[in-house]
Amino acid sequence: MLNYDANQGIFIKHPDADVVCEELKNLFAAEGMLPSTDAIYPKHKEPALSCQHWVVQVLAGNAGWILLRTSPRALFAERPASSPSPRLSSLCKKLGVPAFMLLDTVYETEMGEVLMEVQSTGEAFVSGYWITNYKFNNDFFGSSFKLDTKEIVLQTEFMQKLIEQVDSAIIKKSFASKPTCDLPPPFTALGDELTPALVKYQNYEISRDFNSTGGKTLFFCANSL
Repeated sequence: MLNYDANQGIFIKHPDADVVCEELKNLFAAEGMLPSTDAIYPKHKEPALSCQHWVVQVLAGNAGWILLRTSPRALFAERPASSPSPRLSSLCKKLGVPAFMLLDTVYETEMGEVLMEVQSTGEAFVSGYWITNYKFNNDFFGSSFKLDTKEIVLQTEFMQKLIEQVDSAIIKKSFASKPTCDLPPPFTALGDELTPALVKYQNYEISRDFNSTGGKTLFFCANSL
């Protein structure tokens, strides 16, 4: 089972989890990472290229959304050695669908709140802030912060529509049963208020909207092992 010391998740707008799983296998095989029957979990904070094992949990949700949770945690934000784009960009381009990734974490020498939005073309946008060794970075695993706001800012049309749609199942079902939630739909507020909304959704309400019992956990290992 994946244990998380960070709020991390990748949401993909796709109706078929099996198709996503197959594309993940193809994507990783190009890097020499093949499906494995060994349930070995790498260190969560390790760079993907330094790990001999990767893990991806695939959970099917409502309204045509699929959730991925990974170890290493930044697997999809990082880039293959032979590519200038994050792995999430390659996956979105192959599937022809948009996605977003949220990473919200605090460590002694690493912390940040980052939203990565990826369009169906593979074009990626990041906002928020990322600190390593007590210094603000200008990029998030190679993806530049084009906006110097150090806050979450929606930069794609699909994310803006997602947040604004009060009747969207992914939002409505997440928060309707949470009377203590201080951010009622449509969550149009940005900056400091948007990140808690997304974190609350992915971290506390996953069991309601995503089939955590019927999901798949995929294990990969380097083909040189």
